[in-house]
Amino acid sequence: MYELNNKEDKKKKSGKKITSIIIIFIMICIVIVIFSILKYKSLSNQIFNSSIISTLIPNKSVEKKPVKLTDKAKFNGITEKTEKESYGEQIDYYEYDDESVMKLEIQYVQIEGLKNRDIQDKINNIIKNEVDEIKEKRIAELNNEDISKMSINALVYGDFADVLSICVTESIDYDYGNENYEYVNNEYGLNFSLETGDFISFKDMFWEDSPVRDVLSESLCKSLAWQYDFDVEDFDHWELNMDDVDYSAIQSKVNSFMNKYDKNQDINFYFTASDIIVPNVEDETCYLNMADFFEEVAIYTKYKSNKNLYERDPELREFYVFSDHPMYPQYYEDTMIESGYKFDNIYFNLYCYENYKEMTDEEKKSFDMAKNEIYNRLNEYAEKLKMNREHGYIIEGIYMVGSEDEGKLGYSIDMQIAQCSKEYFDNHLEDALAAGARHTKTDVSADNYSYIDEENFEFYESCSEWSDDYTDENAKKINIYTKEDRLEEERLWEEETENAEQQSS
Repeated sequence: MYELNNKEDKKKKSGKKITSIIIIFIMICIVIVIFSILKYKSLSNQIFNSSIISTLIPNKSVEKKPVKLTDKAKFNGITEKTEKESYGEQIDYYEYDDESVMKLEIQYVQIEGLKNRDIQDKINNIIKNEVDEIKEKRIAELNNEDISKMSINALVYGDFADVLSICVTESIDYDYGNENYEYVNNEYGLNFSLETGDFISFKDMFWEDSPVRDVLSESLCKSLAWQYDFDVEDFDHWELNMDDVDYSAIQSKVNSFMNKYDKNQDINFYFTASDIIVPNVEDETCYLNMADFFEEVAIYTKYKSNKNLYERDPELREFYVFSDHPMYPQYYEDTMIESGYKFDNIYFNLYCYENYKEMTDEEKKSFDMAKNEIYNRLNEYAEKLKMNREHGYIIEGIYMVGSEDEGKLGYSIDMQIAQCSKEYFDNHLEDALAAGARHTKTDVSADNYSYIDEENFEFYESCSEWSDDYTDENAKKINIYTKEDRLEEERLWEEETENAEQQSS
């Protein structure tokens, strides 16, 4: 009887066990099904969201948008605030305002005007931290009597197309009377995307498929060749002839630098609108002219944002890409720079390298007089040149305020006129203007397009006009330089050169 009951109990327990196993199995299946459904929905959402993101935020590192030499870019909508610090004893003073000069002088920029304050603070902190790190080392040298002066500067060099380039410079001037006199100058580049605040590396300046190594090597060689030519000791035989350069000495420096580059491509650099500057190339600073390899340059379009990054939304000033001396709006925004057409065969550019906001009333008076004079001169030339419709003309003019020894305020203007065929003027004016923008400008002399584009332009006339005292009409002085004057000058130069060659032979 006991055995029978025991068997029945075992059967009941076995049945319950099987039932439990079945229930557990069913529950596991349900969990697997639910997990699979959720996983599928999550994956579907990821695919959907990724599709939207790739549509809204294209991969800028892949999409290639090369620039042309006639393209224009815009300055950024930021402003710069310069912070200054001084340490140590006074060693000098600035004569124009009696400001003291201390042994260690520091100035660095802090940017303002970005909508995204986090990115703005990120960039500003990096700049300040870099300066503070150098400052800590220099302050420790304040009592070093062998050092006469030290300075740290962090200034903006590139400010366009939503990118920013800062050059941090550390200078140490050892006492000139010391037998171990030495001048130390170190430069460091800090380059940013204003959209993200991230660093821009050297390879980021180019497109992904660009032959960066070849561009770097060739550009370094060219830059060192120009420097070599300027450093020729025998100045009497100095001339800008690249065929006479000792390229073997230059190539050894390039090879040495490129060997280092092959091991570490994260090189130190900063950039302007026209050049990539690479310091410390075997104790030389090299300038890589981006216009020479413009099809490989990505910096003008790669980081350009599709949205406005700035608090203010002004008409940002444009400039031709790779311009050598673009006029920064924060310095020249109120100087009435103008360009345009006079009739259908004359194009003019008028510049002024003065800050109207910072002028005194007397200076503004002088400035307005210079402005009126240059417009009068422009209209005179326009009336004269409009009669010759077989040619096109570009008139460049610069005007500014000046000061004489007696303290009287005067003004000066400088104008250059170049002549080309009407066919070239109608079809290639933009090429000429872009080439002119890439030419080195000065604060006192307007561009001469016959020098910039010798093949298509010839010299027509130039005018220099100045007044020692804008209140005195008799103080005005005018100098006109005609085509005949230039031809005679060229003839005399050729004659002198020929005589010098005969004497040397």
